[in-house]
Amino acid sequence: KLGLLSRLVAYHHLLPHKSLIMHCMSLAPDSEQRWFRMGYPLFAWLMRKGMSINNDSATRATQSIRDIFDTVESQSNGAFLIGDCLTIADISLAALGAPLVLPDKYGAPLPSMNELPEEVQNLCGELREHPTGQRILRLYSEYR
Repeated sequence: KLGLLSRLVAYHHLLPHKSLIMHCMSLAPDSEQRWFRMGYPLFAWLMRKGMSINNDSATRATQSIRDIFDTVESQSNGAFLIGDCLTIADISLAALGAPLVLPDKYGAPLPSMNELPEEVQNLCGELREHPTGQRILRLYSEYR
């Protein structure tokens, strides 16, 4: 669930800001960037329509993300989700939660916190401070 929810919330907040989306695409082939830049209004509309991205769905998804973060911490026993070493569960959590906490060592371009609109900065800051957000940031810091 976290991956779909993360995607919905990230796109909800970033689609109104073409420059942020284009920054995220900066490693895509030039031809893709050109087509996406030219057709941005259509692509953004299609993405909103196809993924049911709107204020209500983003609000519900944000609350679900908070609930998932709380559940992760209530069910984990230490530095890792399962046992005492890095597992696919930890890697999955880090990958799916990365768009929410913006780790430094992410493998693709992400906006920096200060490039984001204030509302998004506040949400990312909240999630970064949550123990699960801290877990995700630590995983990127130590294992990426």
